[in-house]
Amino acid sequence: MSLKIPESGIFRISASAGSGKTYSLTRLFIRRMLRERNAFRGMLAITFTNKAANELRERILKRLHELSVPEIPADEEDFFGFADRNALA
Repeated sequence: MSLKIPESGIFRISASAGSGKTYSLTRLFIRRMLRERNAFRGMLAITFTNKAANELRERILKRLHELSVPEIPADEEDFFGFADRNALA
């Protein structure tokens, strides 16, 4: 299950472990970055631990790598609005 997160503006996420916070934030970051190249410069995520911050960073980098290499099987069929995997890569 993923969280419903606004597309813009300031928001706060407070949810229990396993609720999909990191998954949702990863998708939001990538979606915004694909729409506007430098959007990530205006994004800030504050976590309670360095471990959580590192996990978010690692998931974003891993997902970007997966999306950039068409030969790597996709975990899901969501290509963020791109018609095919090669166009996204």
